[in-house]
Amino acid sequence: MRKEFLTGAIGLAMVLWLAPAASADTVTIGAPSPSPTSTGTCNSCAVMQFASAAGSPSYVVPPAPAGGSWTITSWTSRGGLGDTSAAIEVWRATPNPDQFRLITIGPEQQFLTDTLAAHVVNIPVLPGDRLGVDSGTTNYDPDYGGVLGDTTYLSIGTPAEGQTMGPPGPPSTDFDVIGYSAQRTNVAATLTSTSPAGTTPAPAKKKCKKHKRKRAAESKKKCRKKHRK
Repeated sequence: MRKEFLTGAIGLAMVLWLAPAASADTVTIGAPSPSPTSTGTCNSCAVMQFASAAGSPSYVVPPAPAGGSWTITSWTSRGGLGDTSAAIEVWRATPNPDQFRLITIGPEQQFLTDTLAAHVVNIPVLPGDRLGVDSGTTNYDPDYGGVLGDTTYLSIGTPAEGQTMGPPGPPSTDFDVIGYSAQRTNVAATLTSTSPAGTTPAPAKKKCKKHKRKRAAESKKKCRKKHRK
């Protein structure tokens, strides 16, 4: 009995050791303001990164790893001319050209004067979604200088989740935007994806069953021999 127990325990340990583990992939998109030199402010403004020049940080959620999906697990921004608050936004393209719908707006979170800060969040996103930010106070600067080819969208008014923004004119949107050239949005996000990895080996306990059946058959033979005697 003790031998069988030890064999079974070793087999189970081998199965657990060889079992696939979950692998976590992380990637960062966007970029916060690199230095506290910006002097612009915006009260109750929603800003989204519409385009990025070649070589500039991408603000677009990339394809997810096979079998996985992305979640924003933290975001970073830089405070403005005074202690301030802001919220991360996630925008998704609609079927209409250059029009986007606000999918998620995170909680209003605090940023100290001219200081980078990271905040933990839990926001599921899809490939192709874009980062934005909402300024809660006049001390916050939602964008900063980039290079030609970087373009931000600034909404005239503050959209709520489910509302759209885009250039003036047809097709109509809930909020018109102003496009700012050579500008980047003051936000970065860490994306995390957990997906299965590895393969599951054949259970080792099947061998134990064979040994048990073999021992049972041998004991039956011994019993028959004893009865014949």
